[in-house]
Amino acid sequence: MLTILGFGVGRWFYPSVFGAAVLAAAAIFSFGCWDFERNRRWAEDI
Repeated sequence: MLTILGFGVGRWFYPSVFGAAVLAAAAIFSFGCWDFERNRRWAEDI
């Protein structure tokens, strides 16, 4: 019934999935950069 009235998941489903994918990619990229820098500092101490 909600889909017939225009309040279904069709309007916000794909934008929300896209937003979640962008946030996840940014989080993974940020963690990767931070972890790589931490490993570089550790390697210089050896």
